[in-house]
Amino acid sequence: LRQWLLLTVLLQSVAADPLSLIIGGTVTVGGGVFYAFRDKIKCKLYECCEAPYVQPDFRNMEEELRQLVYGQHIVQETLIPALKSHFERQPSKPLVLSFHGATGSGKNHVSRIIAKNMFQRGMASGFVHHIVATAEFPDRSRMHEYQVDKLPEQLLSSIKPFLDYYDSVKGVDFRNAIFIFLSNAGGDAISKSAIVHRASGQPRTKLRVGDLERTVSEHVFNTPGGLKMSELISNHLIDHFVPFLPLEREHVRNCILYYVRDRDATAATDAALIDEILGDLQFYPAADPAFSSSGCKRVQQKSDVALYRWRARRREKAEAAGQLARAAAVPVVDHDEI
Repeated sequence: LRQWLLLTVLLQSVAADPLSLIIGGTVTVGGGVFYAFRDKIKCKLYECCEAPYVQPDFRNMEEELRQLVYGQHIVQETLIPALKSHFERQPSKPLVLSFHGATGSGKNHVSRIIAKNMFQRGMASGFVHHIVATAEFPDRSRMHEYQVDKLPEQLLSSIKPFLDYYDSVKGVDFRNAIFIFLSNAGGDAISKSAIVHRASGQPRTKLRVGDLERTVSEHVFNTPGGLKMSELISNHLIDHFVPFLPLEREHVRNCILYYVRDRDATAATDAALIDEILGDLQFYPAADPAFSSSGCKRVQQKSDVALYRWRARRREKAEAAGQLARAAAVPVVDHDEI
């Protein structure tokens, strides 16, 4: 009874110094009871690599990819099977995905959806590590400092051991991990394929990952960038090259509607406003400007400016209508009757 009471006091007092109290409690209680519940107590206080903190929800992930990711049927068809198969068995290596496509095509957006539906805290989870290469490794002349000692020359090749077919690396098992690379590299090659496909008169949805994966992998392997001549490619450690197609007008329109609806539901019903925002964005190629130059990346900024103008026009109209109403309310005096 005294042990249980002490345990209760420890848990109630944990806000003071959780780790110190737990250590002290372990020593005081001595052995059996506390050690039996140590892991459970830890996971009540801190995020652990188990449910409910880590609990993949593939059904909701699939639904969000379908509803919130526009124009990327290849992504939707590739990701769920790849993720499910990785978790349904003990994998022999980490799952490695490489997202490629032009800016604004949805690479970051999809990554956030994956994290949100796998970890209770989403991108804020301690088990999600988001590294922006241009911020973390800005100086090319210091490449030797960024690399791990005695590992391959290319920066990304330096993480090859963690992605390879090893049971553990320095005592850590990485086989259940997921690595996702995001890059604009290969975006031009993907865009050219999409333009040719459209010119042939075939529906966009007829494009398949097999039509583009080889093109993307060869392009990023042979052109300047983080994966140029990388052993991750030559050793076939990247499991899926996932191409993000350039967005067409209808997809950008959906992005605009989603954002404007979130800001002002009334404004979202104004088709002229949506067309105005769409008209502020650039499309290519010149002969058939069907594809967005910036995808959905500039939608927020353009929408905010257009919404400001839209609201200003509504205020002006309301003020003008008010003036007319007040003018109509002024009594008319018949001078002949005076």
